[in-house]
Amino acid sequence: MNAGLEALMGWIFNILVKQEFLAGKRMYLGGASTILGGVVIVIDMVINGTFSSERMAVAWAAFSLGYTVLGQAGKQDKIVAVLTPPEA
Repeated sequence: MNAGLEALMGWIFNILVKQEFLAGKRMYLGGASTILGGVVIVIDMVINGTFSSERMAVAWAAFSLGYTVLGQAGKQDKIVAVLTPPEA
């Protein structure tokens, strides 16, 4: 029983705290969520029927930041692929 509980707590720790399932994908997730935030701002303006240049500037900044982060993630993946020796 104790070993089973330890295994369960270890699994929960790895999922919730260490987030091992996101290894190597954090930058992609961050960029995509930033772009999604910009899309939500634009959709909110469309639904409300009001245009605000300040909110549009925030949405544009979110798009720009998100695409920059995605680009950097791709560059880092290529660098890692070049520097990682091929497995035999």
